[in-house]
Amino acid sequence: MELYVKNTSNCEGLPLQTFEELSPTWTGERVIIPFGPEMRRLEVVGWTDLFTGRPCPVHVARVRWLPHERPDISGGPAEPLEGVLVWGGNSGVRVLDDEVEPVEGVNDHLPPGWGRPVVWIEDATDLPLEVRDVLARHLCEGCGAELPLSASPYYTGEGRPGSWLCEECADVAE
Repeated sequence: MELYVKNTSNCEGLPLQTFEELSPTWTGERVIIPFGPEMRRLEVVGWTDLFTGRPCPVHVARVRWLPHERPDISGGPAEPLEGVLVWGGNSGVRVLDDEVEPVEGVNDHLPPGWGRPVVWIEDATDLPLEVRDVLARHLCEGCGAELPLSASPYYTGEGRPGSWLCEECADVAE
């Protein structure tokens, strides 16, 4: 999956990034996640520049963030990084927070809060249960099909970590 976020009044953009999806994607109007040292639970919505800025669906998936050939200019990681990605529309996501004062002439036309290109989460337990239930499923590394919850990694016996494969792709791998 490739993701690009443009510069808007919501947030500074993000150059084109590449992610490998490791789970199905949860999509909704908003997701509530903790922020800051106080772990304040705040709503996150997707944001689009359509009609001078408005909410749009927000998406959440377990991913592997792949490095760019030029990490010095890409804004991405230097090495592959696994975690949970929260993303929205072409203007990123908006974290809604009534305690944030708008900056006059910059973001005073937006709902109180702050914008981000994406939100990166290390610990999936920070997500609501209904989101974690979707992310608990794995995708076949061969064909991308969603695997059942009862699936377990397929081991080749060569001392390498297991691969998440559907029965059809596992048969081909043998």
